[in-house]
Amino acid sequence: MCVVSSLISLCSPHKLLRDETFHLHKLLRDETFHLHKLLRDETFHLHKLLRDEIFHLHKLLRDETFHLHKLLRDETFHLHKLLRDETFHLHKLLRDNTFHLHKLLRDETFHLHKLLRDETFHLHKLLRDETFHLHKLLRDETFHLHKLLRDETFHLHKLLRDETFHLH
Repeated sequence: MCVVSSLISLCSPHKLLRDETFHLHKLLRDETFHLHKLLRDETFHLHKLLRDEIFHLHKLLRDETFHLHKLLRDETFHLHKLLRDETFHLHKLLRDNTFHLHKLLRDETFHLHKLLRDETFHLHKLLRDETFHLHKLLRDETFHLHKLLRDETFHLHKLLRDETFHLH
């Protein structure tokens, strides 16, 4: 019986992946295998990797050939898996041009102060998002009101109209 690494060298990854007797974790456990070989294969669907019980998301995030929007576009992927990963930095998500902020805001595991603390995040992106309610920002204990007032895109009447905001 030959090892997985010799199998990979003999055939292209998609031939191996198409074989119904082959389990993806055999490939993932092989120390000679580089994840980008799998990611570059046009017949490979990302959700197969995400569903594999021995696969850790940070391996994917650390791969320099991997683009985050591929993960975000995958319909089987839940955003909180990314947010819970200790190696993941929020600004990578915010910099991705295919990512919409309301996906982050709708995630029940996400805390707004993580977004506010991120040095690459501009407050007006949050204010422009049509799904965001201002009182969520006002209720956040880490948020200082002067940040809101200094933002050039913010109109004071939005603050005054918010039913949770008290002028005193």
